Amino acid sequence: MGCPGSNPNSKRFNSRMTENHDNARSIDIDKNGVNLHALDWGGGGPPIFLIHGSRRTAQSWNAVSRRIRSQFRVLALDMLGHGRSDAPKTGYMTKDRASDTEYMIKEIIGDQKHYLMAHSIGGASTGLYAAKNSDNILGMILIEPVIQGPEHYVRVGILDDELNEIQGRGRRNTWNNIEELEKRLMTNAMTKVWTNEVLQDVLEFETVIHKDGKAEAMWHLNSYNIDEMKRDKFSLIEKAPDIDTPVFIMVAGNNSILESHLIPFSEQLPKSDLSVYENLGHAIYMEDPDLVATEAIKMLNS
Repeated sequence: MGCPGSNPNSKRFNSRMTENHDNARSIDIDKNGVNLHALDWGGGGPPIFLIHGSRRTAQSWNAVSRRIRSQFRVLALDMLGHGRSDAPKTGYMTKDRASDTEYMIKEIIGDQKHYLMAHSIGGASTGLYAAKNSDNILGMILIEPVIQGPEHYVRVGILDDELNEIQGRGRRNTWNNIEELEKRLMTNAMTKVWTNEVLQDVLEFETVIHKDGKAEAMWHLNSYNIDEMKRDKFSLIEKAPDIDTPVFIMVAGNNSILESHLIPFSEQLPKSDLSVYENLGHAIYMEDPDLVATEAIKMLNS
């Protein structure tokens, strides 16, 4: 563990930020001069690490963390370029995220056995981490995991079929004021279905308010590295036989890769279960934290 990174290409959020009100403790970890940040919620049970996807932070797990901290020692990670972690210009490929995940976990708990829960592209990097470290993993929940790249970035409209950038997709992270951001969250099809608790956490803990009143989401534009997306080749289906730990996969009913990727991935895992939720979208843990918390505790008890 160490001090904030001194990389000149990094950016920490230094404007006004609200500290977490749930007595979660910040952990800063130095990795070759770059600072990586985690939230430690405490708890007397076995460790569980929560890994977010793109354009989210450790604080996106707050609602779930509140519900499971009585059963686990809850540790939520800020991946590179997100939350209070540094944001160098490079280092955002899935294999890099997996390396950062491994480094942070070992710095925090050493070789202690632990659980994992991850979302979206965080599920991809967590899968790569698990393929290498299954002996120390007690169980894992993957929520809407990304299975293969760089085709993922084509499917979501960041790259075209020739892996050229489609201009203007997903780049906005600043609004004129907090009210404008709140209106955006309340009207956007993907975010308006999040619970009120989650929406308030996003506004309070995943947003920085600058002196001029502008509201900035706590992910850095450096993390949108198009060149790295083009080269981000990975396949969880190929890695699945090496993930020798119980894996529970939670999938939205409208997921377009259920048949082509998620079911084949599940079938290749030595120990897996997959459930489809027809009335939930991509960010299942932000739409229904009670459901995700229940599944986490069920994993522990089984």
